This record gives sequence, C-alpha cells and structure tokens, in this order.
Amino acid sequence: MKKSKRLLLLGAIFVVFLVITLIIVHMEEEKERIANTDDIVYDLDVESVTGLSWHYEDVELSFSKDEAWTYDDDEAFRVDEDKINELLEVFDDFTAAFTISDVTDLSQYGLDDPTCTIDIKTADEDITIKLGDYSTMDAERYVTFDDETVYLASNDPYESYAIELKDMLDDDEAPAFDTIEGITFTGKENYEIMYDEDLDLTYSEDDDYYTADDGKTIVLDTDRVRDYVNMIGELVLDEYMTYDVTDDELATYGLDDPEMIVSIAYTNEDSDGNKTEGEYVISISKDPSQDIESDEDEILAYIRIGDSPIIYTLDQDYYEAIMDASYDSFRHTELLWAQSEEISAIQVELEGELYTIEKREADNDDGYAWYFGDDEVDTDELIYAIEHLSVDTFISDEDPGALEISLSISIEG
Repeated sequence: MKKSKRLLLLGAIFVVFLVITLIIVHMEEEKERIANTDDIVYDLDVESVTGLSWHYEDVELSFSKDEAWTYDDDEAFRVDEDKINELLEVFDDFTAAFTISDVTDLSQYGLDDPTCTIDIKTADEDITIKLGDYSTMDAERYVTFDDETVYLASNDPYESYAIELKDMLDDDEAPAFDTIEGITFTGKENYEIMYDEDLDLTYSEDDDYYTADDGKTIVLDTDRVRDYVNMIGELVLDEYMTYDVTDDELATYGLDDPEMIVSIAYTNEDSDGNKTEGEYVISISKDPSQDIESDEDEILAYIRIGDSPIIYTLDQDYYEAIMDASYDSFRHTELLWAQSEEISAIQVELEGELYTIEKREADNDDGYAWYFGDDEVDTDELIYAIEHLSVDTFISDEDPGALEISLSISIEG
C-alpha cells in the first residue's frame, strides 16, 4: 500500500475515534448533569384546581369543584376534601432527581401505556400527568407532564393515587371525649351511667361514675367506663355498605329498630379554656337476614353514627365489645381498690366469731405494726390476698345461701 493511502486510512480512523470520543464525552457530561438535577419541575396552585381525575388498572375516579368538591358519578357521595387536597399537594413543589429531555420513545420508560394517568383542571390549563415504570435501581418512578420530558420523581405519586372510591369518602369521625358527662343505653340494655366528680358514695377519689338499679346506687369503675368510650371513639370505620341510606333501606341493616343505641354526652375544652358540650350517638345491629345457630357462626353487624347517611360494617369483635354493656361490665372487679397503706383495720367474721387485726404505732422505727389483740402479727400474705381478691360474676337474683365468712376493711382518711 502506498504511503499516501496509509496516511489517508490512518486519518479516517483517527476521525472515527475522535467522533466516538466526542460522543462519549458528551454522554458522560450529560449523565453527570442529569445525576445532579434536583429541581422543582412542577408547582401546582392547589387552590386554583377545579377538577381532578385519574385511572389506574380498573379504577377510574373523577371529582369536580364548584363551591365544594363532588364525585362526578354521584353527587350524594360525601367527598373528603382533605383527601383531595392531599392528592393535589403531591404536585405542589414537585421535584425530580433526574431529567431526561427530548424523549422520542416513551415505551422505554413505561409511559406509552402508563401505570396511572392523572388529569388536573385549573382555570387556566388542563394538565395530564402520566406515571410510568418504577425504576428499581433508582427506587423512583418515571413521570411526564408533556410526553417530551421524562422525570424520575423524588417522591412516587403512585403511592398516593393507588386508592379506591371508599378512600375518598368523608367518613364519620368521633370527637375527643375530654369529659364523659354520661352514657345512655337503649335497646338490649336500658339504663344510664351518670357522672359526678364529687361522688361521695365511695372511698376512692377516682370514682366519678355511678348508676341506679331498683333504688340502689351502684358505683362504677372510672377506668372501665373510659375504656369503653375510648374503644368506641377509636373505631376505624372505612368499610361501608352505602353512603346514601334512605329511611326505607334502614330495615335492610336492622337499623330501623337498632339492637342497641349508645348515646355519649361529653364536654370538650379547647386551649383557651372554652368548653363545648356535645352528644355522640351510635346505633348497631346484626344483619337481620343472618341465621345465627351457634356461637361459632360469624356475626355480620352494622353501625350508624347519629343520622349519618353512611352505614358501615362492624367487626364482630367490636360488635360484641359494644354490646357487652350491662352495668356489671363497668363495676369494679377487684373487691378492694384501695392501697395497702390506706388500710387501718381488718375484721373477719367466721362462724359467728369476730376477729380484728389493727394497725398501731410500732415500738421500733418501722412506724407501725399489725396487732391481733396484744400480739404483733405478720399480715403480708393476708393483705396481698385481700388486694388480689376479684369478682368473676355478679349475682343479683340468685339466693347466695348462708353466710360463711365476712370480711370488713377499714380505710384511713
């Protein structure tokens, strides 16, 4: 080969390598630039939005705003406006970790057949947002607003939008119960729990609740009353049968004549000391179409809050817990709920004989000691046994039989 031809060939090879080198350098520069991107790529004015719709898989939801948000398929649906705002705020100061410009092939990012498509309407524009594949390497999702620029989102919008209609319902919520002023039971149970912060029917300052039965006043355990109300207040009601019940439909759920109605009167106080009174009412019933033959049969129950148009399903455990509301369920189960140091004397009547053990000042530095007559006695096991005496069942109508043993405790103060 002539020298001139070899030089031309070497020159051509050099040019090829130069072009390849420039391409690689350009790609590396572009790769470095993308890797350092952390910009706000969209800033949605949430207050200006008048429409929001999205679809993923088989779910398609659409909402519109005039003065308030409504569900386009049914205006009777009570929309949770906080949830709408939460969804829109995903695109308020929306940032991307990577930006890919001048995209010609959306399929390589899963955006030719999006995982989810979101349409937002404002007074000035309509925005279509497509969510594509999830990059497992980057742990981020591909997003586009215009089909020309693709972003790897810093936060995945799909996590917020992969929801169902029930998640958009403005569920009934229980208030705080700062002070429980009283509880009224109607139906299976028919009585009232009353509140008196100065209750003088018991030696315990913690006892504030009582009820009356056949002329007798019965002191109740404050903790058990509050636990019952807190259980009702913490119910998670997110599974509903209907969100627009009619009076005629109430019978379908047994709520035209509920098994039990629980009315909780309460007072709440804000940070400024202002007090507000309220009443929280629930109605519950088993499904009237059920045929319960044994204790092993699963119970389907429903609950309604006040006059709400929403009928929720109620978990069997909660149904049974709410229905377990006889006043015996709120009484003290321990026979003595005083502290051991408050006990000043113990009297035991056995077979007609009365035995008394008293606390007196001790001759040593221990402060006090227990005496039976003039003899000092060790009462640790006795007091421990008394402190742990508890009730399994309350008997009211049955004949208790002949008295075998009687125990009386004297409390100091």
